[in-house]
This record gives sequence, C-alpha cells and structure tokens, in this order.
Amino acid sequence: MYPFYRAITLLGIMTTIGGINIILQATPAVAQHTSGDATHTPEDSTPQSDVKPDLGIRILTPTEFKAESFLNQGLEKIQRQDYKGAIEEFTQVLQIVPNHVSAYLDRGNARRQIGDNQGAIADYNKAIEINPAFAYIYSNRGHARKALGDYKGAIEDYTQTIKTYPEDGFGYAYRGAVRYEIGDNKGAMEDLNKAIELNDGRGDAYFNRAKVYVEAKNFARAIEDYRKAAQLYSEQGNLLGSLRAKTISTELQEQIKPRASKL
Repeated sequence: MYPFYRAITLLGIMTTIGGINIILQATPAVAQHTSGDATHTPEDSTPQSDVKPDLGIRILTPTEFKAESFLNQGLEKIQRQDYKGAIEEFTQVLQIVPNHVSAYLDRGNARRQIGDNQGAIADYNKAIEINPAFAYIYSNRGHARKALGDYKGAIEDYTQTIKTYPEDGFGYAYRGAVRYEIGDNKGAMEDLNKAIELNDGRGDAYFNRAKVYVEAKNFARAIEDYRKAAQLYSEQGNLLGSLRAKTISTELQEQIKPRASKL
C-alpha cells in the first residue's frame, strides 16, 4: 500500500472454501513466537519432531474480517479520490476495531487530502500512540504540520522519521525541504545530500537540492540537479513534476548564457 512501512505488514489472502471467505494474516517472520509465558529458544528440550512449525499465519475472526473489508473499501475510495467516502469507511473500521493503526493512518491521510490537517494530526497522534515505531506515521504528521505552517513541529516529526527508519532517505528529503523553506540552506544541503546518498531515486531530493544550489549561485550544479529530477519524475510517471523541472532548468540555462558569453 505504502512504500515505507516499517512496522507490521499485513498480507491478505482471500480464499473461498464451501462458500466461506477466509482471510489469513501474516506476521513478520523475525518475530519471537511464544507459548504461554515462555519463549521458545534453541535450548528448549522439546523434541523437534513434536514442535509444530509456526508460520506466523492465523485466520481472521468474523469481526476482523468485517473490519478489513471496510478498510479495503476505504483504500479503493482513496484510489478514486473519494476522500470523504474513504473517511467514512475507515471510521467504520475503528468502530469495530478501536485500535486499528492502519485505519487511523489512512483516515489521517484522507483527511489531509481534503485540507483537514488538524483532524489528520489527531488521527496520526492516535496511530503513534498505538504503534510508536512506525516511521511513515511521523512523516505524514510532519506533512500536516508543515501545511499548517508549523515548521518546527514538521522538522521534529521528520527527525523522528529518520530515527525510526534511517535506512531510507525520505525523512532526510522531507526535513531538507522544510529547512530550505525556513532559510537554513546549510542544514537543507546536508539533509538532501544524505537523502540522495541513501536513495538516489528521489526526484524531490534532487529538485530541492537544485533550489539550494541556486541560492548558493552554483547554477551549473542546479541545472544538473533539475535535469536529474526531471528524468526521475518522468521514469516514475510524475509528468507534471518532470515538465516543471525541465522548464526551470531550461530557463536557468538561458539566464546564465549572457554571463558565460561575457566571460
């Protein structure tokens, strides 16, 4: 569903057996499996032939099945840009399963799409309360705070995103963009360089780093980054972003031509 999920990933497998729909929920293979209060370790004396393999799969209860159905309908409505309808579906999920972290996250995303950033933040707060190790929630709350002009809060959230999930550059890319907006070009450059180092496929990181280069009068590097951003945006299907980056790079090239001819 989303590319940067760090926490539990759900795999829904729908099967029809005798007219009964069954959904299997997969949990991470790296999790420790327990029996009662004891955690099985390699030192357990139980003969291996008597141990049933724990595949991390269980059948959802009818209540959970109903909640997941509402969740899937909400996600389908988001795809159709029916954000108000999606909010209604996610609210149904939460009426059934009050601590459904994905429902809070997705409802927050839908609320942000219709401009209800305060409502989105309330949902993200609840999602973080349930699962504080989910980096994607912090980054989305940062987006909502940024939209409200709370740049300090946005930077705090993007910093927490980095702490929670340092392996990918998206937290650095988002924080770098905000630092540029508040005039911290040095901090922005450091973050955007790190974002590209970790993930050189981020068109937004190149685009925003180009803006920092323009501020530093390094027009050659700015043009290079705008062109790279245009290429990545095009490859990723962001045609408007690609066109914008190409246009700016062309305009910038035209602006520096007179200077180059004088030299």
